[in-house]
Parts: sequence; structure tokens; C-alpha cells
Amino acid sequence: MDQPAPAPRPEWTHDVFIVAALCLLLQLVLQTAFIGPELRPDEYKYIGAFNEFFFGTQSAGLISTALIRLLIFSICIVLSLVFYRLRLVDQNTLLLALVWPMTTFLFSRIHIEFLVFPFCLLALNGRIRVDLVIILTLVTIGVFLGENNFLVIAIFRSIVAAQKLRFTWLAPSLFLGFAVAINHLLNMGIAQRIPFLGPELNRFNWTRTVVNPEYNPLETLVVFFSSMHFFTRHDLAWYVDAVFTMIVLAVLAADPESRRRLYQVRHYVFAFVVTVIGMAEITHAFQNARYYFFFLPLLAVMLTRRNFIAIAVLGLAHTAVKCVEAAIY
Repeated sequence: MDQPAPAPRPEWTHDVFIVAALCLLLQLVLQTAFIGPELRPDEYKYIGAFNEFFFGTQSAGLISTALIRLLIFSICIVLSLVFYRLRLVDQNTLLLALVWPMTTFLFSRIHIEFLVFPFCLLALNGRIRVDLVIILTLVTIGVFLGENNFLVIAIFRSIVAAQKLRFTWLAPSLFLGFAVAINHLLNMGIAQRIPFLGPELNRFNWTRTVVNPEYNPLETLVVFFSSMHFFTRHDLAWYVDAVFTMIVLAVLAADPESRRRLYQVRHYVFAFVVTVIGMAEITHAFQNARYYFFFLPLLAVMLTRRNFIAIAVLGLAHTAVKCVEAAIY
């Protein structure tokens, strides 16, 4: 099949990158100042360990937490820039990431999974051998850290690699069929007895039977959509987050040229949707968009000079609204 061109590089100039960097820094300041660990899912599990690692004590104060957040954020930014210099991340994706509020939120996340997020920015149009190296790296880190987020990206990139071998629609369709079949086999108590795979699937027994036994695909789409641009906790004003997501996507899609570019990578969009639905089918969890932050390179093909400023302003506006929400909470 014909591979899509890299995300187009319109007349990006230094001033655009300066604006994007300023937006990123402003979002970091606002989010660090107003959005504490109690509004960041699961951070409470790791703050003590990170604080002890960096400062030698389990006690975490406001200043030490902010410093840890800054260190983690810096690591993610440096790693992303290294990927960019290696031409593994394109300009459009880098620019969109800089003004996307969820980037700051995830890059400063005090959690062992923070390392996964720069990998989400990697371009999808590389050569097969590059894809294989990336997949192997993701699996190795995921197994070493015991963090499933790396494996989710590896699954998606494996589907993309198969698409490049001309299994354009077959590869994602097979994965979706596999996920649905595994879901039914788990419900029947059979999948848990599959050699090698069974013990891994059994790890999701708690999310399937206790946390979310009434799972349905529509729920997954709602949770994903509402957490796509920025989120804190889903028991707060998630509908506000959903509105911002709708506005941002509408701005990106308003330009016919942007829609044409997205249509050119429709097979990758299909692979992405299948990955989200398939993982949710198997786990009854993995619904939040942070697990699938690799949607950013797909949206980045729609970024143009005409809509860049609007996207940047919307990112700051959403961050401001979440800060107000945090102050009220």
C-alpha cells in the first residue's frame, strides 16, 4: 500500500515554536500550582517513593512535589527532543504536543508510567525495521517496569507494522476479532487456562469483575473522548472536558485540507480505534485517553498555521478552567 507522507511541514517559523514553548511553560506553572496529586489519578501511590528517591525521605511537601514534577517533566521534554532530532518525531506532532494541555499533565505525572508518554509522539510512517526496534524497546521497558502502558503502544505499533506489509485492513480487523473472542472466553472462564496468555489475562480479573463488570463499548468511547484534551478526575466536571474536546476537534477539522490529510491516514485511524476498543474489551479498563496518547501524531497531520493559534488558546483556556475547578474542589 502507499505509505502516507510525513505530517506536512507548513511555514513553521521560529516564532511559532517560541509561542508553543511559552504555552507549555504557562501550562506547567498553572497545573503545578493548582492541580495537586489528589486530582491526578493514582499519583498518591508513587509520591512517597519518588520523594525518597530524590530527597531521601518519604515525606512529600508542596515544594518537593513541585520539584519532582519539574524533574519528571524535564526528562520527558529532553527525551521528546532527542526523538525529534533523530527524526522519529515530526514537527507537527511536536508543535501540537507543546500546546496540548494533556501533554503537560502527563509529562509531569508522578508515576512510574511517565516514561511512556514521549514514546507516544513517535511518527507512524517510519520504515519497518525502525518499527520493530521501537516495538522491541517498548516491550522490554514495559516488562522491566511491569507497566502495561508500554505494551498497549507496542500492540498498536505492531498493527501499524502489519499494515505496512499490506495487511492494511486485515491486521486491525484480526486484532479486534481476537479481543472480542478473548472477552467471551474470559466470561466463560476458559481464557484463564490458555498457556502463557492465561496468567497475563487473569491480572485483569479485578477490573472485569469488581471495578467495571457492566462494561460496554459506548462507555469506553465516552471516557476516552472526555479525557482526550485534558482531564483530572472523572467524577468531576468531565462534561466540560468533553466540550473542549469537541471544540478542538472541530477547529482541527474545519479546514478541508486538514480533513484531506486525515483521510490519507484513515487506515492508521482505524488501527487506533480498534486498539482502544480491543483493549477495553479484554480489560474492562484502559478507557482513559492517557493509555492511548499515541493519538497525537494522527491529529497532528491536521495542524496548520491557520488553526495553530486557536488550538494553543483553547489549550490554555481548558487549563484555566481546570484550575478553577481544582480551586473549587
